[in-house]
Amino acid sequence: DSLHSTTMAFSSKPSSPPSLPSSALEFRGVLSKMAGTKESIRKAKEWLFARPAEVGSLAATLEEHVVSAATREDFSTVLFAIYLLNDVFFNSTNDEPFRSGCLPHLRAIVAAASKDEAIRDKAKRVVELWGSKLVFPKDHIDDLRRAANGEIIIIGGEKAKDHDDQDDDDDDDDDTGKKKKDDEN
Repeated sequence: DSLHSTTMAFSSKPSSPPSLPSSALEFRGVLSKMAGTKESIRKAKEWLFARPAEVGSLAATLEEHVVSAATREDFSTVLFAIYLLNDVFFNSTNDEPFRSGCLPHLRAIVAAASKDEAIRDKAKRVVELWGSKLVFPKDHIDDLRRAANGEIIIIGGEKAKDHDDQDDDDDDDDDTGKKKKDDEN
């Protein structure tokens, strides 16, 4: 009988995607209200600073927000996010979780800015500022520079192909797509 009630408990509710934590939902609201003014960016920064334990998940929410905005070609939203991060980084120290918690998401955020020429130049200046002020180690800054330039991600020393550079050829194909002949010698 307990097996039947357990089965009924699982089957009586339709499956739904996992809901976001309330802080992520609240952060989406904060981001949607951010207008690019110093005051709105300051408020968003203070909101983040009040939640240091959640910075990793909130940075992921910020990345989703930025990538979505870039997809909609809402590049001012992308720029506002970069300005928010700049404010966060310059008002925190290396031993606080904000820099390390945001770092895994920065490449995608900066890459989103590279899709618009005017925003790309501003994002490049911010990345250069982070480099000159040693906000992140040089290798991370170099990676962010590549992202700001719209370059493809480097994985294990080899360039990963982007969507426009996809080559579905097998290793048995030459560059023209023709099958290579096996050497019979």
